[in-house]
Parts: sequence; structure tokens; C-alpha cells
Amino acid sequence: MLTAYAHPCGFFGFASVGPRGHRLLVASHIKPLPQSSGRDWLDPGNGISACPVHDSAFETRLLTVARDLRIEGA
Repeated sequence: MLTAYAHPCGFFGFASVGPRGHRLLVASHIKPLPQSSGRDWLDPGNGISACPVHDSAFETRLLTVARDLRIEGA
């Protein structure tokens, strides 16, 4: 997922340029895993690269991704 997005945060555009081994970006699934099939787990279209702040906001539904890929706030 991080490679698919070339490592910037999909919400804000922050680029990961940290020391090796530091986790500045994480990969998140757009469709939650409990609601996904095995195919969804590996589909780059079902994921977004995010910095920890935006990943947390996304996971707690403060930010969402609409079907047309617009980012919406709660």
C-alpha cells in the first residue's frame, strides 16, 4: 500500500522522509477487514497510506472516503 501511494499521506500529502526503521506512515484499509473478502485485503484500491494522525481520524470515522474518493470530515 505504501508503495502504491509512493509513500505520501493520502489525506494530507505528508511525505515520509524519516530515518530508516521509523514508521511515519501506515497503510489502512478503506473497507474494514471484518466486512471484506480475502480479495479486498490485497487490493490496493481498498487502501490508503496515512500518517498516524489521519489514520487515527480515519479509523475512528472522523474522516471518511466517499465512493467518488472525496475525503469527508465528520
